[in-house]
Amino acid sequence: MPFFSYPQPDCIVALNSALPDRSWFDAHAALPVFAADGAAVPLLYMNIRPAGVVGDFDSLLPNIERTQTHLTNSMFTEIRHEPSQESTDFEKVLEYVITEKNMNNILIVGLHGGEFDHTLNNLSIFMRYGQRANLCLYAETMFAIPLYARDEPYHWSVAPNTLVSLIPQPHARMTTEGLQWNLNNEMLELAHREGARNRTTAWESVITLHEGALLLFLPPTRMQMPVVS
Repeated sequence: MPFFSYPQPDCIVALNSALPDRSWFDAHAALPVFAADGAAVPLLYMNIRPAGVVGDFDSLLPNIERTQTHLTNSMFTEIRHEPSQESTDFEKVLEYVITEKNMNNILIVGLHGGEFDHTLNNLSIFMRYGQRANLCLYAETMFAIPLYARDEPYHWSVAPNTLVSLIPQPHARMTTEGLQWNLNNEMLELAHREGARNRTTAWESVITLHEGALLLFLPPTRMQMPVVS
């Protein structure tokens, strides 16, 4: 089972989609960045040299003349070509970071944007690998944390009247405390009932997740990942 307290992450995984700007990466400058395939290109344009680039390179190769000098001149960059079409670049970079780099606290950027089917597929991979490692997604102004049914409740602390969302994946039966609209052993399910745009009413909020899985969306605290335990 993965653990669900969120300390400082070990690394950032950047996918080939809409990425945060340079100031966001500067706020996390102590973390190595691993790029999935073509994500290396916008990173290098921001003068961010990834610690590793992993993928089948179908997106990177059309831009290789622009990026090759940056990549080959960097002693910190490892290039891992994985040509198999049995997995996506997202899966490949996660496998690389988890199994070869022994990093389990992973902050992910660039999951959504571009083609919608690609975004949904990335989300499915995110939820699957969230059962193996401690994943957190940064999406615009929110962090998304995957939660799975377990015996112990989840606790987190943010200021009262903070906007939060509980999005089932694809269903989640839960009991909550410290929210404006609490649930009492109730089911949320995609296409039936969702839990977007709730608000906290206390400094501590609690979810007891009896069944299923969900994405908990929380705002950042001082540019840091929120703590959920």
